Amino acid sequence: MTSRHFRPDVTVTLIVLVWAMYTTPRLVQSLTGVKRRATVGDALPMNPLAVKLEVLLLLLVFALCAFVILRGTAALPTDRRMPLVLMLAPWVYVVVRDLYIDHVPTRGGMLYPVLVVAIWILRPQLRKLAVLGYLVVLTAVMCIALGSSCRKVEFSFRVQVPQWHRRKRFCRSVF
Repeated sequence: MTSRHFRPDVTVTLIVLVWAMYTTPRLVQSLTGVKRRATVGDALPMNPLAVKLEVLLLLLVFALCAFVILRGTAALPTDRRMPLVLMLAPWVYVVVRDLYIDHVPTRGGMLYPVLVVAIWILRPQLRKLAVLGYLVVLTAVMCIALGSSCRKVEFSFRVQVPQWHRRKRFCRSVF
């Protein structure tokens, strides 16, 4: 009888950690934060728990990327430098543009080159990237669950009313 030891794959772990870094704090914010009406582009205050969770997950992703880079420096791929340059070029443009307009790059934006180099060193196989599909489905299920658990929301909007019916200028409906 052989015993199987669970050895997590670094590529899958990295993908799941990056997914968790972007979804978990927003899920915590949605479940514990104050609900209020906002328009697109409004800066909403983040829950302190969500901020701490985001920073913790960012540090975990950065540590795992640093581990991969340090472990893989002895055997860097030499045949695939052009894809690395092409993946880093948009980031360089965005950072230079942000610095030119006196905008500080975000924490997630500063993680991007480290993440790209780590994935470049790992050379993930297509079957390992299948975890992305499962995470997309999980994200969709979470969004549907959050959307269906909301109470009835009242929307108001202006409706074009025919000339023969001038009494109601506004229509209020409950969905």
